Amino acid sequence: MDDGTDTDAMGGKAPVRASIDVGVVVERRASQNRWIDETWMPVSVIAGAPVGEPWRLMREADGVRSYLARVLTLTLHRSEVESYRLNLGEPVPRVFVVMTPAEEGAMPYEVLLVTCASYEAEEYLTGGDAIVEPVPMPPELLAWVADFIDMHGEPDTFVKRQRDTAPALVEHKFGKDPIFEKTGRYLSASKDEGNGNDG
Repeated sequence: MDDGTDTDAMGGKAPVRASIDVGVVVERRASQNRWIDETWMPVSVIAGAPVGEPWRLMREADGVRSYLARVLTLTLHRSEVESYRLNLGEPVPRVFVVMTPAEEGAMPYEVLLVTCASYEAEEYLTGGDAIVEPVPMPPELLAWVADFIDMHGEPDTFVKRQRDTAPALVEHKFGKDPIFEKTGRYLSASKDEGNGNDG
């Protein structure tokens, strides 16, 4: 599998980043909701897909149209290795696809991002307009990500991590609740400053 890599400034063997082209397959279905005519859902990714025009119709059957919506570059970063490690530790490792409403063109959405880091995908859930969908990671892509993780060795257990817990990946259905569930602890900022003793 061809990919691009950059070594660090010290000439280390572990790459700073690695990249590969990934095609995103999106399905268009007629909606059962009286207020919505159709739904658009990322369903899979294809590692090493050839670059071409977006929204190429792949097949149509039983009222479902499958498009190769876009080929994007999936880039792994050394700083996100722990997030990739958590992802591959899940029962079903995922690639996260982000789609946003298109500003122009015949299609209602534009495929904006593919990532293997759940934290990166989570950032797009706050705006309300983006569709963030996890799709199964194909075996060849899983092996590529695993190799990248292995090149960076085991995590240093003595270094305090920035996050106490990773966002929990929960079951998600298209058009339903977000795929992430906030699990971090939040300290209350409320403090009664008038309870102190004067004397």
